[in-house]
Amino acid sequence: MTWWGDIAVLRSASTWLQWVSIGLVFCSGFLQVGKYLIDKRERQLAAIAQAEQLNPAAQPIRTGTVTIEVVAQSTDQINATFMDRGGYVAFGNGNDALLVLSGTESRAAQDGQGEVVWRGVFEMDVSDPSVGKPVRYLLGAEYLQINFAKLPQGTRIKRGIAVVTINSAVRLEIPVPEQQMSDDRIFVRGLQPFLESLK
Repeated sequence: MTWWGDIAVLRSASTWLQWVSIGLVFCSGFLQVGKYLIDKRERQLAAIAQAEQLNPAAQPIRTGTVTIEVVAQSTDQINATFMDRGGYVAFGNGNDALLVLSGTESRAAQDGQGEVVWRGVFEMDVSDPSVGKPVRYLLGAEYLQINFAKLPQGTRIKRGIAVVTINSAVRLEIPVPEQQMSDDRIFVRGLQPFLESLK
């Protein structure tokens, strides 16, 4: 007589198959839970990636402008626009310029209170080395360097503001602290608090 005709063997086989079936049901349940968790994580990562793509700070730098205004201590009676003597604003790290915005025109005007307001609107050149890098690349800047070609060396700077716009989407407002120019440059150091929006 074969096992197919043995009641005891068939009963044992039936019991074994029942336990295997129960095990497979549990296994299937675990697999479904695992699949759910993996799918959920995949959706989360996809949402994060999509948000990063839409983040203005993650976009490549294409254009840049700055409106710079500094107030100098001076009694000079001046009210002039210098058509061929502008200036520049540069983000720097060590001896390297990360991004430079420049122009050929600037303006200076006495405000009647012993101060001359210097103003310029400068743009980034399309060949600037920052082009194509993400906007948050500017987080590496250690200082801002400012120059007006007609501003006398050694001038006392009372205050100022640089409003930088990148890609017409990211706006940075960087105040210029009071300082004595040692040459023809103005510096703003400790930029990190003003670059928080790039993180």
